[in-house]
Amino acid sequence: MIASHKNLNYYPEGKMINEYLSLPNKPKIGDKFIDVTLSTPDGKTESLSNNLGKYTILEFWASSCGPCRMEHSKLRMVYNKYHNLGLNIIGISGDTDLNDWVSAIKQDSIPWLNISDLRGSNNKAFMIYEARAIPTLFLLNENGVILAENVQIDFLESKLKEGLIQNGL
Repeated sequence: MIASHKNLNYYPEGKMINEYLSLPNKPKIGDKFIDVTLSTPDGKTESLSNNLGKYTILEFWASSCGPCRMEHSKLRMVYNKYHNLGLNIIGISGDTDLNDWVSAIKQDSIPWLNISDLRGSNNKAFMIYEARAIPTLFLLNENGVILAENVQIDFLESKLKEGLIQNGL
């Protein structure tokens, strides 16, 4: 006998399944982003929609992810180069421990917004965007339309350069 949808709520795993099933479908390239509101390391809430720039990189990462941490220096260079021209980066952490998350932000000198719900890979944004492998990067335009996903920083930088040049900057 298969458990009903309501009966799943009796088990922690069932609650997670129900939550996942209630989420919108993953947005694809060409779709508008799906807004998410999560907490900053200091406990304030921030949404993606309130932090969009002319271009926005959504960076899915975690403090325990070596490749993520190695990419932060490249992302920082891109951010420093293009932030004054309208680039924003929003880091979405898959951490479960606040101290690990805050320590990584400090150690990696991350100047951009970081948000999380400290639920690891069960993070609501991770589930919506199906960020199963990290680092995962999405590039959005100023209207929140997804231009690229799962791409390398060098590719993103070339796309930013093209877009910013085309827009007269």
